[in-house]
Amino acid sequence: ANQTDDHSAEPPSAKTITIFRDPNRKTRPVSRVCWHPDSSYRIAAVHCDLSFEAMNINPSFEDNVIDSYIWDITNPNRPYYTIKPVSPITCIA
Repeated sequence: ANQTDDHSAEPPSAKTITIFRDPNRKTRPVSRVCWHPDSSYRIAAVHCDLSFEAMNINPSFEDNVIDSYIWDITNPNRPYYTIKPVSPITCIA
């Protein structure tokens, strides 16, 4: 009547479908990814180099890009929207 399939013996797997690349030259990690609340086709990706405290030592703009992005998952070639905060952000809701 109420049968549940046991998948515990199957090895875990993952498949890469799309890659979203940070358009900035400096490589930065993504600290948070979340779905856009109004659209199932958009995700927000927060890029934050966690050593941002060092920005006071080296205030060069090129070294301290703090932009993050909202991506349309149907177009991974460029961000749908650029988030331009006044200071580094590490999460988004």
